[in-house]
Amino acid sequence: MRTTVEIADPLLVQAKKFAIDSNLTLRELIDRALRNELGITEPKPDATIEWVTSPGGLPPGWDITSRERMHELISGDPS
Repeated sequence: MRTTVEIADPLLVQAKKFAIDSNLTLRELIDRALRNELGITEPKPDATIEWVTSPGGLPPGWDITSRERMHELISGDPS
């Protein structure tokens, strides 16, 4: 979401320098600062999704409407 805030010039200069030194964008720095102040933990950046694709649709036996069946297939349980 976009918003506009007024930040005192000296504080903004200091924040930009800190962001550069920390290899962050100003947006990332502000996001982290707000999360820290609000006590919200940061999402883990290493959480990735491995997509499985198959020409023509889902692989045989995959039923995305059944949570239990999807769990069996993902966990390797062939039942």
